[in-house]
Amino acid sequence: MKKFLSFICLILLSTRILSQSCAILAKANNMFSVDGDPSHTYYIPGNYIVSLTVTNITGQSIHNVIITVYQNPVAVFNVYPTEVTNNSQIVVFSNYSYYDEFRFWKFSDGTTSSEENPWHKYETVEQEYSLKIFLNGKRRV
Repeated sequence: MKKFLSFICLILLSTRILSQSCAILAKANNMFSVDGDPSHTYYIPGNYIVSLTVTNITGQSIHNVIITVYQNPVAVFNVYPTEVTNNSQIVVFSNYSYYDEFRFWKFSDGTTSSEENPWHKYETVEQEYSLKIFLNGKRRV
């Protein structure tokens, strides 16, 4: 399914000096914008046609491109073991996330990893640690 997003840019010429001013009219999902730098948020993955139309007194020019909107990534992971009894014990992190192309793990002891399924050794065991995973989703649906 393709959606249509239209940008119309009018170039106005002054009679005294040659100047350009640009008013952009953006239409997406029956919404309009006259911002100089319009944007639109797509909530459904797919391919969309974006059209830019420039008009002045000499005529009109239209440029179309197709953009691809990807599914938002969903973070799902497992940690084993969840309790560390000594500082030589290895903790394994298993990534089961959906639609992620790249991930970045941030361990609360200041270390990081960009591996898909990293392992980690915590130096202090009598402490609670947190974990963050950041996902970049560019996989096709």
